[in-house]
Amino acid sequence: ASQDFAERFARHWLDVARYAESVTLRGLVQPEAWRYRDYVIDALRQDRSWRDVLCEQIAGDQLEFDSLEQSRRAAIAVTFLCMGDMNLENQQKRELDMDFIDEQLDTLGRGMLGQTLSCARCHDHKFDPIPTNDYYALAGILHGSVGLEHANVSRWIENPLPMDPAEQAHFASLQRELDETKAELQVIKQQLAGVEATTQRVIDSARLAGIVVDDAQARRVGNWMQSDHTQPYVDSGYLHDEHSGVGEKSLTFEPRALPAGRYELRIAYGAGANRSTKVPVTIFSADGETTVIVNQRTPPTIDGLWNSLGKFRFEAGGQAFVMIGNQETDGHVIGDAIQFLPLDDNGTVLATVGSGNSDDTTGTGDRDKPEPAETEAWKRSQQELTARQNALQRQLAEQPRAMGLRPRDGASDLAVHIRGSIHQLGANAPRGVLRVISGDDAVLTIPEGSDGRLELARWIASDKNPLTARVLVNRVWLWVMGEGLVRTPDNFGTTGQPPTHPELLDWLTDRFTREGWSIQRLVKQIVMSEAYRQSSLTAGVDDPRLATDPDNRWWWRSDRKPLSAESLRDSVLAISGQLDRAPGGSRIKPGMSADYGYRHEDLARSIYLPVFRNALPELLETFNYADTGSVTGRRQRTIVAQHALAIL
Repeated sequence: ASQDFAERFARHWLDVARYAESVTLRGLVQPEAWRYRDYVIDALRQDRSWRDVLCEQIAGDQLEFDSLEQSRRAAIAVTFLCMGDMNLENQQKRELDMDFIDEQLDTLGRGMLGQTLSCARCHDHKFDPIPTNDYYALAGILHGSVGLEHANVSRWIENPLPMDPAEQAHFASLQRELDETKAELQVIKQQLAGVEATTQRVIDSARLAGIVVDDAQARRVGNWMQSDHTQPYVDSGYLHDEHSGVGEKSLTFEPRALPAGRYELRIAYGAGANRSTKVPVTIFSADGETTVIVNQRTPPTIDGLWNSLGKFRFEAGGQAFVMIGNQETDGHVIGDAIQFLPLDDNGTVLATVGSGNSDDTTGTGDRDKPEPAETEAWKRSQQELTARQNALQRQLAEQPRAMGLRPRDGASDLAVHIRGSIHQLGANAPRGVLRVISGDDAVLTIPEGSDGRLELARWIASDKNPLTARVLVNRVWLWVMGEGLVRTPDNFGTTGQPPTHPELLDWLTDRFTREGWSIQRLVKQIVMSEAYRQSSLTAGVDDPRLATDPDNRWWWRSDRKPLSAESLRDSVLAISGQLDRAPGGSRIKPGMSADYGYRHEDLARSIYLPVFRNALPELLETFNYADTGSVTGRRQRTIVAQHALAIL
């Protein structure tokens, strides 16, 4: 097929795939998403079997191929499952994982099966025969793959694309060199940390005496905000309660193994005017519970970082932890670190250190300070190693990658989440598919070591599946004719509209599957039909067919089809001679990390413009561009004053 045909019809499928190149939250740019767009265009241009294309989009990374090109293509296809618009800042990472899976199921359900599967996340579907157990049978399959790397702001996964052995060896060598450089740089940083401890107010917990429990190891109740705004602090920063949810939050600092004995306990925090004057700190020791009220507006008495909480006795295997709460507080509560300093029989702090490399109790001492010349040599080495690290990272960034998934360790059946809650788990749902379709065969036979995603892909893209091919045929009819035989293309359930011509839909579907799921042949069949070649003109307002069938559900005339936003823009550029017809590739400006305020100045065809969720091209957005946050089987059609104003 021609490149123009492929680009035109690829845009239709990209609407279904909720294609975008950024996420709404923070406008984070997804620099590798463009590969999926080009994959869809190439699949249509080559007239590949759409059964294979659907299968690759679900489990292309698990298929085996003879050629490197096929393997790369299939790995890119899995981007389909990874383009959901998620709240990556959600600190309930287990909940975020389930939201990610729910978005995948919604896209698979509405995009490929014409079913609203997400309605069964919290309860049995109210209208269609999809019980909650079936939802979690499908969710269990998708849960076998990891789609997000979790951090304070989680991030999608980008996997290296398959490469030939020479390329693979080259990048592996670069990675080894980078790992060695990072290790050397870490040693230098540790050496300089000891030198600069008296002036640098970021304290390395590894240099402290006793046992230090940092905020990164604390158990959190409620939402705590990570910060490094106010020094001094221990390690990478501290937590604060945002002065919200008073009485509902706590941090528990518990050492992993605390030998029996007496200890002085110290709390680390950075003072400030917005801090609480009455932070309750409760120590759980062998003598019971002791609550100490700490005024965090007052600078700590020990080196401006530590305050003593007192001396306490702990027994082996007994309770030994400290809880910082925010009950009745009058400002921000800070949680940085708790230090357990062992005492001798006289109550004096022993010169022992958890890491074994210092006897400095505060992290700010200047013992064994090296000569200035040695310090300068370390700093030069740090600069050289940092430069080499940056150069290696730039070279590794040239390695081709694609958005994708990674196997989850211990993939197994998923428990039903009662009312959709991650905190209320019911019985496990055996991994499988919809019982209303497969009956007794709904539970999939999943080989050992597999997560079931490949089996799910083959079930969806099967000739025997009564939904997939029909949904796709209906979409192609809509793309060509302007309306579908089923006018709710994303919903073939009871709340959707029934087909106006069910026999025609069945006949086209049968022909489509027998001809190898070829979209080109299906389009040819439709455009050569008498239904397509009808005039959009009518005999007049007195035509009785207008009264009988004003919505043209019986296809007695051709519908007037609105010009798409992309066609309008591309036509203007083509007429003016400015249209850049170069196909493929990324059009994102170098160095972009967020899409806010992005200015679209590219003259490429509209399908190649960056699709930024916070910064869509103004003309496209005005003329009813697709909703990039969910499956869009049929764009909105409006005629409003803004349209006329936009083209003045």
